[in-house]
Amino acid sequence: MKAWKSSDEVNKVHDDLYNPNDPSDNASETYLMLIIKSVFNNEEVTTENVVWTQSVLEAIFDVDHLSTKIDGDIIETWSKIIKNEGQVISVVNRVAFLFFLLFNILLLLRVKMMKTMKTIKRR
Repeated sequence: MKAWKSSDEVNKVHDDLYNPNDPSDNASETYLMLIIKSVFNNEEVTTENVVWTQSVLEAIFDVDHLSTKIDGDIIETWSKIIKNEGQVISVVNRVAFLFFLLFNILLLLRVKMMKTMKTIKRR
């Protein structure tokens, strides 16, 4: 298992978790974010769930964790590392920003639609 986790191919997959899913668009979501969104609905994308997901993935790729079992101890270890490195903040902030942006776009569209409706009624 150690040889597999240390292989170049596996290290590339691990590194790709934090890379944009579209190499030609640095603003595209990371593979990690795509995984999080496939596991949790919008309301469930919380700091706690992001840290948990990252912890599970890091445990899978951890060359020092050679057990096939992922238990609370390894999750706790990785959760502490992730929180200390501030990795989760960027992921959660990105999700919050996207929701904020979407909300504002929808609000703007609603306002424009209402103005259009008023103009049509006046005619």
